[in-house]
Amino acid sequence: MSADVDPEEIRPGLWCLPMPIPYGPLSTTLGYAIVADDGVHLIDPGWESDANEARLARMLEQIPRSLNEVRTVVVTHHHPDHLGLADHVRRESGAHLVMSATEHAVLVRVAAPDLRDADGYQARLDGWGVPAERRDGLIESHADSIPSAPTRPDRTVHDGETLTLGDRALTVVETPGHTSGHICLVDTAAGVIFTGDHVLPEIYSGWDSACSPAVSRSLSSWHPSTAWHPMTTSRCCRATVAVSGVWASAAAESRRTTCAGCPKSPRSRLNWAMRPSGSTRAA
Repeated sequence: MSADVDPEEIRPGLWCLPMPIPYGPLSTTLGYAIVADDGVHLIDPGWESDANEARLARMLEQIPRSLNEVRTVVVTHHHPDHLGLADHVRRESGAHLVMSATEHAVLVRVAAPDLRDADGYQARLDGWGVPAERRDGLIESHADSIPSAPTRPDRTVHDGETLTLGDRALTVVETPGHTSGHICLVDTAAGVIFTGDHVLPEIYSGWDSACSPAVSRSLSSWHPSTAWHPMTTSRCCRATVAVSGVWASAAAESRRTTCAGCPKSPRSRLNWAMRPSGSTRAA
């Protein structure tokens, strides 16, 4: 998807805001703006940069709203292409920042200097039994990765809680995998799931084992030949699906609920809509 496209209203009062990512296999993060009587509520505002600050302000003006009308910023997880602009928006608008309690603990851990230590990372690879031929690429990727800022949320949420954004009631569903505290947000009334990076269009969303001691211990107990092949259990709309490098769209389809993130139409808006008959289509 081009990073130059305009915001698109994918449901009444719900706008998709594509935000550019400066590197990586995907060109944009899909953020969302819920426009309500009490203001604007953002989900995953995107990568922090001067250009993206200006882009977000410009897209809000197209709705038309303004940055100082933002009341809430919700992030599905801590990665900089989702959390990045949250502090900027909070400073400019006074909005409250919301993330899962588990993800806040993950963020504190990720921002710790020892996690960036190359020797420590090598030791984790040893513990996981990563084959030698795979290590150089992983070490290079680790060295090039950009850590998230140690942001403190104004509110933390847990699995099953209801998050009210304007006139929408979103159910928080913890979906550990891409990160240990990743969440999806289910808008049952609108038939939409905000999936963050739980489901991605062209790449495997991965398993954030580095920040989960319990998962790390589990991986270390596996046979070395299989320890580096992660398998996650993804929960989406109360369905459970085992995922090993494949898409989790069946979890959403099993309840005929749309996923703002499912991969049936790569580089589309990645929002699923329900036809009157109840079948799903890519919007």
